[in-house]
Amino acid sequence: MSPEEIKRWSDRTAWKSNINGLVFPPDRKWTTVTVNMVAKSATLSSATVKATLYTDKEEKSGDVTASWGKTESKQYDIVLNRVCSFYIDGYLQGVSSGGEVIITAKYEEGSVLKSESKTWGDATAGISIINGLYLDATQKWERASITISFKPNTQTGCMVTLLNNGELAYMDNKELPPWADSQGSGDVIYPFNLQCKNKVPLVVDGYITFHPFNSGNLENSDDPTKEQDIANENPGLLEHEDAKTTIDENNNENSVALQGGAATITLTGYYRG
Repeated sequence: MSPEEIKRWSDRTAWKSNINGLVFPPDRKWTTVTVNMVAKSATLSSATVKATLYTDKEEKSGDVTASWGKTESKQYDIVLNRVCSFYIDGYLQGVSSGGEVIITAKYEEGSVLKSESKTWGDATAGISIINGLYLDATQKWERASITISFKPNTQTGCMVTLLNNGELAYMDNKELPPWADSQGSGDVIYPFNLQCKNKVPLVVDGYITFHPFNSGNLENSDDPTKEQDIANENPGLLEHEDAKTTIDENNNENSVALQGGAATITLTGYYRG
């Protein structure tokens, strides 16, 4: 019987709630994935759960709706049979409704790689440049991933790149990481197939934009080209104190825990023991 990993997301909402936290890293050979969606409606309303699974090569989507106080469920499967990352994007929508998404991911026994991670985050209003997010040249990295986790109900965007021994790294789909924002899923993962022959450092470069309030000047805030105009129109926007980062003593020395930030970015390197 194949080993499996199970993750769950659930919530109750008065209108709409975005799915977050359902991210699976490229650290093993995933074989099959089952996405189970459950919608729980109130007596005089309906509830809809929609969940879309994204990998580096494909996407598959499903939804389920319940009404008149009923609970309905539906599931779909996807066959991967390769080393890759994937995540779930979607939402629960309805008045006084509940929903749940359960992911059961099976993988090949003995295929799991070891890993090292480091996390950076910030909540400065305006633009914040990523700094100090790197892994030392301690391993021959086979793979890497950059995971972006957005804080709910914020106007946050992020642009990242990965440097492999000083050279620009491309994702598994041969493209550079695209612009990511908090309008969709709470979490996004970008996978990289490195296969380094020597021990080299990995460095994340990029920036995040964060607006802690709604303003007429923040229209089209998901467009990074607008950020400098926004800052010029709001001279006090960049004067907020940076969110502080602290070493997490309950984890390894490369782990940095964000306190109250709008987004966290995690660099993970994978290697064979």
